[in-house]
Amino acid sequence: MCRFVDNNGVEHTYDAVRKAQGTDTYCMELVGRIDIEAMMAAVNQGIDSHLEACFVPDLGDVFEPKKRKVGSRCVGHVLACKVSQESMPVLLRRLFEGQEPDQHLAQDILDNLMEDL
Repeated sequence: MCRFVDNNGVEHTYDAVRKAQGTDTYCMELVGRIDIEAMMAAVNQGIDSHLEACFVPDLGDVFEPKKRKVGSRCVGHVLACKVSQESMPVLLRRLFEGQEPDQHLAQDILDNLMEDL
């Protein structure tokens, strides 16, 4: 069974993350350049050394850059994300394996998933 450790030293199984997420796709919009770059680096790895992927469009995964506008003027960029139950633990593991900013993003997502348990 696949596992990863969060910033607090707590070990999480893929099954526990999937159970916490439920059957719904997890939706978020990232607005900071550092978070967007961390997400894109994790997603763009394709199949990794664990033989896992975290971007499977057939499962409903979407990572789409968008522009925020006020009228016709662009005021910022966002990354609209939809992460399937199957892909979420892989994404979190990859982010926790990354550098400090990546790990903070992963912890924020994980904390949000786990707050209802």
